[in-house]
Amino acid sequence: MSLRLLITADVHLGMKFAGYPEIQSELAGARFETLENVVKRANAEDCELFVVAGDLFDRVTVAKPDVIRAAQIIDGFEGALVVILPGNHDYYSMAQSDLWTLFKEASGDKTLLLERPQKYPLSHYDLDACLYAAPCEAKHSEENRVDWIRTQARDKGTRFHIGVAHGSLQGFSPDFDKKYYPMTPVGLLNSEMDLWLLGHTHLPSPAQPGKFDKIFYPGTPEPDGFDCDHEGRAWIIEIQDDKSIVPTSLTTGKYRFAHCMSSNKFGHFIS
Repeated sequence: MSLRLLITADVHLGMKFAGYPEIQSELAGARFETLENVVKRANAEDCELFVVAGDLFDRVTVAKPDVIRAAQIIDGFEGALVVILPGNHDYYSMAQSDLWTLFKEASGDKTLLLERPQKYPLSHYDLDACLYAAPCEAKHSEENRVDWIRTQARDKGTRFHIGVAHGSLQGFSPDFDKKYYPMTPVGLLNSEMDLWLLGHTHLPSPAQPGKFDKIFYPGTPEPDGFDCDHEGRAWIIEIQDDKSIVPTSLTTGKYRFAHCMSSNKFGHFIS
């Protein structure tokens, strides 16, 4: 028995793009279009699980219509379950509960918010898996939320154990001040998860996955600036019965930012 899932992160719905006034609405709208296309791709690929590893929204004060629109798009997933992890931009806290209260009210019964650092068994959704969640509770933190997982007893009757976290990873993510929930590869691998699904860094990783890789960043699905030099990415990952990982990289973006020199203009984006 295997498990087939799609992992995306850092969608940043509600991003304003104030620095690009001439194309502001197009860039903001493209993020919703891309999310819808990623959901359609997950359906076409017969994914059972759809994972958003943080920063579905750009901030905790996203406009109500945008929150409802996002929930409706995600409700189009035809698999067993969508799970949403709060990231450092759309963090979950009692003081900032309006965003996620509204989102849950607008969501269908196949959407699960991973709002607390705990185990989430998925047997209720007919999935032989358990998620170990590490949500963000503030914009910045010098401590990650994954340490509890190493001491957490595993459900022996569950086949797949999957960690879902948001934050920087040593040796890959630019986090020189260590204020974005810093994690280390050794720390994650020592937790003995079958798979780690991470968000925060907008570049996909690993660049060329091998059969022993267990830590995956999808990168943002829709480029958001000139420091994002790919076309938007997501992963489809199949965990096979023997716990081996079969990843497939997806190209997902609508627009791509590119530097150019033409007619004395610099920095046009191209589709």
